[in-house]
Amino acid sequence: MSAKIYFKSFNSDNDYNYWWTLASNEETMKMNYGRVFTRDEAGEVFNQILEISKREDGSQYFKVFDEDTKYFIGMAALIEKEADKEVEIEYMFLPEYWGRGYGSRTVEALLDMAKELESIERVTAIIDPRNERSAKILLKNGFQSQRKFIIDDGSWAEVFSRDI
Repeated sequence: MSAKIYFKSFNSDNDYNYWWTLASNEETMKMNYGRVFTRDEAGEVFNQILEISKREDGSQYFKVFDEDTKYFIGMAALIEKEADKEVEIEYMFLPEYWGRGYGSRTVEALLDMAKELESIERVTAIIDPRNERSAKILLKNGFQSQRKFIIDDGSWAEVFSRDI
């Protein structure tokens, strides 16, 4: 079975409930941020998501849906770092959709979008080094681990990148 997905942009306050579905899910948040956000923190991050999605440089946050069921399954993002000729991709899914091909398909779609941005030469992704599934998805899509570092909360992160 090949995971079939489609994206819709996060573009209004009406999309907050989709974000909260992820931000309030303990398994999803521990895998992606190391902890669950408070409602206030989730609101602040959602406002940042909307601001980035309003930029006119190719940056965008997306709600990810299963094409067959039309169910919301997660989030994906493409964030342009124009000064570095780079775009960062992000993705996270509800646990019931892990291991079913949605991550691979999402990364493939984000790479296709990145290739359409003329000034972009490199794609990066930052993950929790313990997230073996995500590392496998990135490696399968031509990314290489670049470095590990400690983030503000004292936990580790790992940067993967690839040229396009």
